[in-house]
Amino acid sequence: MFIVLTVFRFSDEYSQSSEFRVKPKVTLGTVDMPTFCVRFDYNDKYIAASKLDGSIQIFNLFTGKMSYICNDSMDNPMPTTNMR
Repeated sequence: MFIVLTVFRFSDEYSQSSEFRVKPKVTLGTVDMPTFCVRFDYNDKYIAASKLDGSIQIFNLFTGKMSYICNDSMDNPMPTTNMR
């Protein structure tokens, strides 16, 4: 399963008509490695994505860029399947 994290912006101009369109605002991450779990922080500023290689990528939702990466150089990588 490959996931590209996409944050959507809903436009008010389409909400009144019968034709409703959703446009992606920013796409986070790539499809080169499966994502097992995603979590938002309490202030909805960051989103964390756990990957197959055990790394956890943390993206800033306001800038759309990766802010941090954890566990990216493990000797024996194992998938991170759950985050709290």
